[in-house]
Amino acid sequence: MMNFTKRKNYFIEKKFQTKYLLLTLLLLLFYTFIFIVVIFAPYVMTLYFDYPLSEKNEAARALLLLHSTVWPWIGGVILFFCIISIFISHKVAGPLFRLKKSLKQIAQGDLNVVIKLRKWDDLKDLADHINVLVAELR
Repeated sequence: MMNFTKRKNYFIEKKFQTKYLLLTLLLLLFYTFIFIVVIFAPYVMTLYFDYPLSEKNEAARALLLLHSTVWPWIGGVILFFCIISIFISHKVAGPLFRLKKSLKQIAQGDLNVVIKLRKWDDLKDLADHINVLVAELR
């Protein structure tokens, strides 16, 4: 009988999950770059081009305020989405691990294998199809 205890290791398929974590991180860094350019560019342009000193002073104050507030938020958002990415990829990696293990048993001749996934896992349709295939082979 299979034991359905709560898993504490969320990196079941390390290569698969690391790939999607890195893709998420790259996407977030790209969005962060665009965000920073859009938010900071007007103030930086004011500082470097020929504007009155009062406008440059205002732009400098705005940049200092932005630096003190935006960077911690960006770091927090990136960390949050990386953690969420691990949990979401686990919904696929966990069942993928179970399917690989079950298919190995089937390949070794054990046709009594029944693949059961947790109710919130993905790939249930594939597991059901494999179960039908094994039932037909018995």
